[in-house]
Amino acid sequence: MHRPPFAVSLARHAALASALLAAALGGCRGEDEGAPEAPVAKPRPRHVVWIVLDTLRADALGCYGNARATSPVLDALAARGVLVEDAFAHAPWTRPSAASMLCSLHPPEHGIRSEDPRDVLPEAVLTLAEHLRAHAFRTAAISENPHVQQATGFAQGFELFLGKPLWQSEPAWMLEQARAVLGAVRESKEPLFLYVHALDPHDPYQPSEEDRRAILGSQRSSDGDVDAGRALRRTERLLAGEALSSEDLQVLRGLYEAEVRGADRFVGELLSLVREHGLIDDALVLVTSDHGEEFLEHGMLRHGDQLHDESLRVPLLFAGPGLAPRRARAALARHVDLAPTVLELLDLPQPEGWRGRSLAPALRGDAQKPAALYAETRWRELGRAAIRDARWKLVEDERTGTRSLFDLESDASETRDTSAAHVQRIDELARDLDLLRRAFRAVGQGEPKGLSDYDRATWEALQKLGYTGAPEPPSKQR
Repeated sequence: MHRPPFAVSLARHAALASALLAAALGGCRGEDEGAPEAPVAKPRPRHVVWIVLDTLRADALGCYGNARATSPVLDALAARGVLVEDAFAHAPWTRPSAASMLCSLHPPEHGIRSEDPRDVLPEAVLTLAEHLRAHAFRTAAISENPHVQQATGFAQGFELFLGKPLWQSEPAWMLEQARAVLGAVRESKEPLFLYVHALDPHDPYQPSEEDRRAILGSQRSSDGDVDAGRALRRTERLLAGEALSSEDLQVLRGLYEAEVRGADRFVGELLSLVREHGLIDDALVLVTSDHGEEFLEHGMLRHGDQLHDESLRVPLLFAGPGLAPRRARAALARHVDLAPTVLELLDLPQPEGWRGRSLAPALRGDAQKPAALYAETRWRELGRAAIRDARWKLVEDERTGTRSLFDLESDASETRDTSAAHVQRIDELARDLDLLRRAFRAVGQGEPKGLSDYDRATWEALQKLGYTGAPEPPSKQR
């Protein structure tokens, strides 16, 4: 049946809703973690509102332990929904991470690995938007990140893609587009998949004065780059050998967290619009980030260069019909798991070839199949790969062959390389990493190819190890 396109009249609206999440969700209150849980309801969501807050490390939020008032909206969302404790990206920068989220493939499979402008999302891979559109969803995306735009291949499957690639956050513009999309869906009464990719708290960290005062009070820096939140410029000076004082680092981190506070308010305003248009009660709300941010934990600022948890660990929140409040452990939740999770919560089938496994059991309080994480960065011509399970992480520099091993149970901050003390373990993880590389080469960049018996055995071995969700290579399912 032919459906008319989205109404895209974007006439200016008088005032955008500014109520925080408590108002947007009817004043829902959180529950104590130890309190008896109400029976899990069976209804499934009708709509999906997927929000990505760029460069948001998990520990920047109050619900993940931050003591500052950075995230009242997201803390309230976590209290009424499900907070996933340990969620991770496959890359410490946006373009490959967004692709892994939306098509459930690792970077070597979908092919976005470097900053080369030719590294775009291939038409050969199947995105979540394409799959939902095939199941009668209206699909719309709003993005102000230049890495997630039509030019980089991310519009496939979206009936309406509204992009503004200016490296400048404009929440009012984002909300205006969202109001138009939500109004069109309210009129059509059809299910909606809305993907919103906000740029903040990406640097430069330039929060409103109100948010700055709320986090830093009157504290300022005499360093002009630090005080203006220019982390990129300060990184260049750092690489040139100019040290950053602990006081200036505190200001820079504070400015970042002040931007987190502004991004949190944006989420509240967006969800107020969803409620205003009558969709909130039937919506699955998913909030996450594409990657984290570094503040000299391992000698660097910003992101993209390293594969430590400050760059890879991201928040992951779900709320919607059928999900009771809880904090969930999923034995490593990964970006490739997000699209399969959405499909199971919608009671829709998962396409053949997607790599992730659904996190729905963990979200509902059941045992979750263990998984392991592959991550890489080829940012600025780097060649680093990491492989980890719940306890161990191996990081390898592919150019030099140097390997580091971290015991995350005793050293969560990854400050001690234990390679010399655990030679057998580093050899086992290195073999797993070689298996992955061999399997990725067999599959190619998301293009379906026949596998030899040896390659099929490789995939089956990797599936048992928890690095992939299925033993088959990706194939386009239309």
